[in-house]
Amino acid sequence: MILRVSSEPSNTTFMAKEYVRYFKTYLNELESPENTLFKGMKHLKGHTWWVSAGTALGLHREGDFIAKDTDIDVGVRAQEGQQHIEIPDMTLIRTDERKGRIIQTAYLDDNNCIFDIYYYYSDIKPGYLICYGELGTIKKPDFEIKELDTKYGKLPFMTPIEDYLEDRYGEDWRIPSSKGYRYVREI
Repeated sequence: MILRVSSEPSNTTFMAKEYVRYFKTYLNELESPENTLFKGMKHLKGHTWWVSAGTALGLHREGDFIAKDTDIDVGVRAQEGQQHIEIPDMTLIRTDERKGRIIQTAYLDDNNCIFDIYYYYSDIKPGYLICYGELGTIKKPDFEIKELDTKYGKLPFMTPIEDYLEDRYGEDWRIPSSKGYRYVREI
């Protein structure tokens, strides 16, 4: 079943199903999330993309994926009319569109790891990347994408990475938190 979300969704049913899915995944430690990353990466060739959100936080702050995280997050620079990127060797479980633009596709790998692709648009506000999300509008300065060394090889990140993480998670991004972080900025 694919969860599709449109411009004005009723998120109650969607959120309940999504959290049940995440909760079931939490019960089992993910096996080799890096395999999901590598599998997804091969389908991102030809796109400007970067490791984002919790995946970027874990790889930079902890040198590895955050324990008990259930997904791999990547961002993609998108253009108006963008179609979702297909990952044929994973199961498409969610697509989300807002304001006539695709903003997310989520795939489930056979190891129960979710590969989340978030689409950021640079044609809405010059100098910024914009992603319309279910919790609001995410606005990021148009950081430079550079490959950084990780234990899994060189991976693309928004740089300077410390500025990206502070913009996304606040000044205390270096301190692990079980309460979560602020991560949405209204424009």
